Amino acid sequence: AAGCTIKLDKEPVMEYLTSNITMLKWMISEGYGDERTIRRRIAAMEAWLENPVLMEADKNASYHKVFDIDLNQITEPVLCCPNDPDDAKVLSDVAGEKIDEVFIGSCMTNIGHFRAAGELLKGFEGQ
Repeated sequence: AAGCTIKLDKEPVMEYLTSNITMLKWMISEGYGDERTIRRRIAAMEAWLENPVLMEADKNASYHKVFDIDLNQITEPVLCCPNDPDDAKVLSDVAGEKIDEVFIGSCMTNIGHFRAAGELLKGFEGQ
């Protein structure tokens, strides 16, 4: 099985969970899904936010392989092509291709990302 770990800072995780709590409360108000299940999820997130602790690697942990990625080398947007999120290309590699549909997001997307995308797309209304 493949797996990896990424060290995260608490602040973005807290922001993500807070935005998800807002969304889940909205879902309840709209009658979406099983309210009891959603409320349990909200309660678990709120409990973590009261004492936010992230798992960290042991100080002397050893790994089979370590990949260090220099994010300064990513100089343009990276796009995932249809049907396979592992089929990633930089924007210049797909420039000029016809695009019928776009998905914005990931498992870590929060409402702020959608707001930023909305602001960006306002300039392209009707296109």
